[in-house]
Amino acid sequence: MKCNYLCQFRDKAQTSAVIPLLTEERSPLTKDESSSADDKAKAQEKKLALIDEMENELALEYLIKGLGFSDAIVTTSSSYINVIVKSSELNSSEVAKIVSVVTENTDFTLSAIKVIPVV
Repeated sequence: MKCNYLCQFRDKAQTSAVIPLLTEERSPLTKDESSSADDKAKAQEKKLALIDEMENELALEYLIKGLGFSDAIVTTSSSYINVIVKSSELNSSEVAKIVSVVTENTDFTLSAIKVIPVV
């Protein structure tokens, strides 16, 4: 099976340097005995925030797939959200449904949402 853009994106994200760092045994701060308790606590907070963000993105992906799209990827930052869906093109009704899912489940406004169709 040929790996399309969404498949390649997902594979790259899963093998990126960030994912292994989320595990306790691979986190440099937790292994570094010279790290202060405060530094370790801050690193733990950031790690938990990243995990929460990843879980939210995954939940949105499943909700968007529930609209009838065969695949979707959601990426977020503090100021915008990208929704990439497997589709050669999107009509205004499909975009409206995707935007509705995003606005109902996040704090992002319409101007911060970008919906991108890819084949």
